[in-house]
Amino acid sequence: MMAKRRSLAGQATLELLVVVVTLLTLVVAAVDLGALVNGRAALTSAAREGARLGAADLSASDATLRATVLNAATTAGLAASRLGTPTVSYSARAGGTPITVTASYTVPLDPLLANLVARTISASATMRQQ
Repeated sequence: MMAKRRSLAGQATLELLVVVVTLLTLVVAAVDLGALVNGRAALTSAAREGARLGAADLSASDATLRATVLNAATTAGLAASRLGTPTVSYSARAGGTPITVTASYTVPLDPLLANLVARTISASATMRQQ
């Protein structure tokens, strides 16, 4: 009878361990997913800031637009060391033509999920120059 109780206690401990590990993995995955969504939203907003400046001010240089994107991204909480160099593309700096600004960011993920999810996200914004 005593051996059976020990066996059941060991089984309950093992089941608890499996449940705790599974729940912790889900919590870590939720935090990483939140970091990805937040990074994407901040990066999209930063790209829009650069495109908005480029659309409104035809005299703004590409360097100014890139600096605007980097400034907006770091203000939103993204680490400057993880930001890629934003790209600015247009056919001409003239009213009525589109301008596109693209930015990229490497999201810091936990090692458990880093190989399962793309770590580098990118966002772009296109606006018509006025």
